[in-house]
Amino acid sequence: ACDDAVAVWSNGNRQVYIVGTAHVSEKSAELVAQTIDAVQPTLVMLELDRKRLKGAPAAASSASTPQPPRRPSLLERTGAWVVGSLLSSLYKSLDDLGLNSGREFSVALTKARENNIQILLADRDVDETLRRLSAAIQQTSSQDFERFEALATTISGMAEPVDLGDKNSVTGAIETIKTRSTVKELVNDLRESLPNIYSALVDERDEYMTQ
Repeated sequence: ACDDAVAVWSNGNRQVYIVGTAHVSEKSAELVAQTIDAVQPTLVMLELDRKRLKGAPAAASSASTPQPPRRPSLLERTGAWVVGSLLSSLYKSLDDLGLNSGREFSVALTKARENNIQILLADRDVDETLRRLSAAIQQTSSQDFERFEALATTISGMAEPVDLGDKNSVTGAIETIKTRSTVKELVNDLRESLPNIYSALVDERDEYMTQ
């Protein structure tokens, strides 16, 4: 793996290629395609569940995923819906700029289908993640968010805030911060500054996907 965003784990005769991506990065989508073409894997594992798969250009029949968790309460579902709506609105605004969010997933699914490669949808049910994220946000103070924002700005090295209405501004920011070293620092910052949110977004899902 010659790209900074690709890590390789080896265990005997088995090799696992992990491609780090940004959901609104065209370069990430290109890297996914290049990696699948070069490696020709026997399995493509995606950080997706069946609900988030909807609309992707590949047959869901070739995918597998664990059963969803227990049915949450009405209050939990309401909180998850609010968070989900905000995230959907954000990605729609980025799509309106021509950024095509989530294209790396579409590319991976298409490549897998074209080459008859098995697909594994490994992520936790998205509604459960949104419910956990909603609860985590409620447990986090505004001061914690401000501290994380200040640290993240320092780590990323961006002197000016990102203009979400400008495609070049968003694209430049994404390509700046998605290097492995910067992502590692940001994730460590998230873990220390916003532990509940880190747990909901990263830790719990990582544990789920390794089961």
